[in-house]
Amino acid sequence: MNFRRLAALALLAQARCLAAENPVYVLDFTTQPDGPAIPWLKKQGFEFKLDFDELNPRFKGGALWLSTDTPKAGICGLTFAKGKDVVGANRLRLTWGVGTFPAGADFEHGKNRLSLGVAVSFGRERLSSGLPFGAGATPYFICPFLGACEPAGKVYTGQYWKAGGRYVCARCDTPGAVQVNEFDLTRLFGSLFGKRTIPAISAIAIQMNTKDTEGHASAFLKKIELLP
Repeated sequence: MNFRRLAALALLAQARCLAAENPVYVLDFTTQPDGPAIPWLKKQGFEFKLDFDELNPRFKGGALWLSTDTPKAGICGLTFAKGKDVVGANRLRLTWGVGTFPAGADFEHGKNRLSLGVAVSFGRERLSSGLPFGAGATPYFICPFLGACEPAGKVYTGQYWKAGGRYVCARCDTPGAVQVNEFDLTRLFGSLFGKRTIPAISAIAIQMNTKDTEGHASAFLKKIELLP
């Protein structure tokens, strides 16, 4: 095989590698102008629960910021229409960071509070939350969160959603800095829930919970990428 043939094959392999890295789905906040985030999120189909609108959601410096000076919990979720689930996504990449951690948040000692978490839901089967009267049933989900007290990569089960929900720490040792974390969803889903195949991704949610903590809390999210 001559040099030109080898070079052509190398370029083709490189192109295939780059193509394989193209995200299956992207939620990109980096191009949004500074200002309130609620109108844009609603336009994308996000729904708000608990006190999300009181977390001062706003775009600033190419990121979605959430912050509060009092104990609050809020979540905004985007559920994909049936037949439009995200298929073929095996990894999750988050570009994000924390401004200030809420004092007292610590999954290691049972204080399951977080400055920022991104939950990815799988499939349409709804599992018990453990709440009274069957309220809050959800599909399986994995929720990476930014933590200062928890070991990187450690998985936690919350007070509720024990059947189908898990929280994974992305260690943040430098508040204010942008960091990129990647999670192998296929491996995590299989090991955590004992499943051989990963269902299509049916929803994404962004959350902050500072209940039972003290002081100011703030965090930002620049990009969510679902990768093959």
